[in-house]
Amino acid sequence: MKDSREKEIVVILGAGLSGRGYLARQLDPERFELVFLDKNRDLVERLVLEGRYEICFFGEKREKQVIKDYQAYVTGALEGERLLQSASYLFICVGQEHLEEASAYAAGVLGSSPDRLRAVIAAENGTDSLEKMRKHFCFQDSLLTECLMLCTTTGTEGELTIWSEDMDYLPYDSSVFMKKIPFKYFVPWENFSSLVRRKIYTYNTLSACIAYLGAYKGYTNYGHAAMDTEIFAVTDQLECALNQAVCQAYQVDEQEQAAFSALAKQKFRNQEISDTISRNARNVLRKLGPGERITEPFRLIKCSQSNPKPLILTAAAAMLYGVCQEGLEETVLAERLDAQMKELVMECYNRLKKGISVTKAME
Repeated sequence: MKDSREKEIVVILGAGLSGRGYLARQLDPERFELVFLDKNRDLVERLVLEGRYEICFFGEKREKQVIKDYQAYVTGALEGERLLQSASYLFICVGQEHLEEASAYAAGVLGSSPDRLRAVIAAENGTDSLEKMRKHFCFQDSLLTECLMLCTTTGTEGELTIWSEDMDYLPYDSSVFMKKIPFKYFVPWENFSSLVRRKIYTYNTLSACIAYLGAYKGYTNYGHAAMDTEIFAVTDQLECALNQAVCQAYQVDEQEQAAFSALAKQKFRNQEISDTISRNARNVLRKLGPGERITEPFRLIKCSQSNPKPLILTAAAAMLYGVCQEGLEETVLAERLDAQMKELVMECYNRLKKGISVTKAME
């Protein structure tokens, strides 16, 4: 076994479910020294106190994996920052809304010419991740890249154990980052920008449809909502519209996109994956924003002259969720939509407020 001093340091900035449950298991512990940095002091203290945690897999067909021999520090801790300065690889695994804040912090610690750093990898799905990082990192672009996160991970608050989908596949942007990333299942992808958008406007859009219609019908279990007869049918209709729109917008082969969206539905309808409506539906205000999973697909669908009704229904149900579950004002949510979409969504939203069926609301 290698001495820890000979190992390359990998820092995961953001020790949440994806960072601990998906990225950490890609590292060979014989070759890499794992360091978590997170601003959540309680989480870091649990990681240090327990010294290990388990990753269990939905369906329990895959043997659980134990992650141990890591270090964990609160952001700002001197020893954690010293390790960051010595790191070969840095993953920034935080929500899109926190990516700039995390990038600014890491860039401040690393400075302009980190000696050992080989790559900074944004591990959060977004259409502008590289642009956000470039605002803060002043060293060459060739060190910056991003990977696509496709794996569902869940956990229980106050516990370190993570439940994960049995999936290991991480495409990364090789259009500017020319070197090979030496972790399991990392695959270079040349046209990465198109892939990210396809993922968000297929997976995330279909997921939003299930989550918000599921909430409207009173479900709390995401998989159960996905199998509801009405929601099942609306999801299929939305898939058809999305596929037509995505193929036209990104010049994707029809069969390739159909297989891509079929995998998304298969994942969402898998009853072995234990997920919640609340986890998938949260942060409505962001999800109704420009370029996001509802507004941008509407533009694409309109351009392709596909059927917009399933997406209008999704947006209306999202608004209702924002008002009823997140305490947001109707007017604030409506302002996130462009004029043409707003009129259609508000008509459907007013029908949903009366408690009518999903099927009738979409007529």
